[in-house]
Amino acid sequence: MLNKGVFMLRANKVCLVRPFISKNEESGIPLNILILASCLENEGYNIVIKDYDYLKNTNFFNFNLEDYNFKIAMDILKTQCKYILITAMCSNFSQVMSIASLIKKYDMSRKIIIGGPHSTMCYEEVIKEYSSIDFIIIGEGEITTKELLNCLEDNGDLRSVDGI
Repeated sequence: MLNKGVFMLRANKVCLVRPFISKNEESGIPLNILILASCLENEGYNIVIKDYDYLKNTNFFNFNLEDYNFKIAMDILKTQCKYILITAMCSNFSQVMSIASLIKKYDMSRKIIIGGPHSTMCYEEVIKEYSSIDFIIIGEGEITTKELLNCLEDNGDLRSVDGI
């Protein structure tokens, strides 16, 4: 992986999460997550993708729906990823906040970063009201996410990262 002209492999893993979007509809391929994964892999990050919307048609969801967010949070924690990036749509925002809260309840060291339409539109309210969220990516996330993670890894100045 090339980073500023130097071969660099980042030790920390990044988990990219697409939560449940629709109960019945097919949501298609999560291009946003795949593009972001490619950008971060090029920076040397080890990527784990968790597409729970895709998993809705598998045995993963053979349980009481009330346990859904807990099961997802525990599944994400098993990845041992330091950074957890979750896509927050308006339709699944409460679920995203529930999952984020559960992750922080069991491991405060994980950095939870959200992006997506709801986060972009309501970032001020979200960051003030939800202590489980460490960072919000505003707008398109490929460059901002890469810069944020590199800044966190290098103990850089977060003020230098546009879009958070």
